[in-house]
Amino acid sequence: MIITGVRARRGAVALIAALLGCAGAPPPEVVYYDLVGPGERTAPAAGGRGVLVIERFDAAAPYDGDALTLRTAPLRLETYHYHRLASSVPDQVSELLAAEWRGSGRFAHVEVDGGSIDAGLSVGGRIVVFEELALPGETPVAHVVVAITARTVTGDVVLRQTFERRETMPGRDAGALVEAFRSALRAIAAEALPALETALRQAAADDAELGDR
Repeated sequence: MIITGVRARRGAVALIAALLGCAGAPPPEVVYYDLVGPGERTAPAAGGRGVLVIERFDAAAPYDGDALTLRTAPLRLETYHYHRLASSVPDQVSELLAAEWRGSGRFAHVEVDGGSIDAGLSVGGRIVVFEELALPGETPVAHVVVAITARTVTGDVVLRQTFERRETMPGRDAGALVEAFRSALRAIAAEALPALETALRQAAADDAELGDR
């Protein structure tokens, strides 16, 4: 089952699973969450100039899979039982950023994994942190750190910047974490927009200069 905003009390699902396991009943159904809303992956760009091709973002463990990760102590990571993303964290982040930039009205075309491009920018990077911070005595937040790199068609790096966001969760469960992740990534997409536009103008100017030679 794939959903985008169901709430479930932390620990309750694991406890129920343990009780059902003792009784010989099957475990609960896994709930999958999609950060990108219906239709956002296929929505056309809302105008603007220039082309962005979004490369799949990179990530190291534990952020390279589909688990919802939470940090309950500085050196302790856990995951939500029976709650996962609909695809890997890099896939979800790449798709959501692309959807936000596509709908911004700043670019003529935005696509994910578009292969080679004739003009515009290739945008990718690395997911540095993607987890819930659930430290004792503190309000739980979604902590997201994304390093974004943009390259021209010739491979020149015109943008390399790291963006960080801590978004307060509206509740204390997997659904609330997903909502906070979504808000954090949308804020990062908006923050990166001016830098991407500047990089795109620089790339266009460089292309024009090469064409005049």
